Amino acid sequence: MNRLPIPTPSCRSVFRKPETSLTAERYTKISIQLFNQMEHSNSIAAGLQ
Repeated sequence: MNRLPIPTPSCRSVFRKPETSLTAERYTKISIQLFNQMEHSNSIAAGLQ
């Protein structure tokens, strides 16, 4: 019997890495990075309108 290959996920989680556990400090750092990225994107989009 041939087995089908396991598909790779189309997106990855930035909160979960196999080598590190999620600590409150790491969660906060990643959240701040995401918020800053969203604000930066919003400010660029607002400038284009």
